[in-house]
Amino acid sequence: AEVRSRISYPLQGTLIALDPDIPKDNHRVFIQIVAPKADQNVYLNGKRLGPAKSFMPWEPQSGSYTLELRDSAGGVVDTIKFEVRGHRFASR
Repeated sequence: AEVRSRISYPLQGTLIALDPDIPKDNHRVFIQIVAPKADQNVYLNGKRLGPAKSFMPWEPQSGSYTLELRDSAGGVVDTIKFEVRGHRFASR
């Protein structure tokens, strides 16, 4: 059986907390896609991040997000909602 493409991280309802003691440029979240297909794209709050890959680095910012995996026709293959909370960053 073929493995269905899906978002494996972050999970639905994930809360990512940014550490103010870590410089902003060192914060990275890796969006993870299981079985990405060549014609699929990843969208965050409606903005295209790029073609779906197994690991996609993203620089998190405070806010609420909807992450979508879409096919070539724009149809939603998978969708999750998550939140990032943080404070002012250390100026290092």
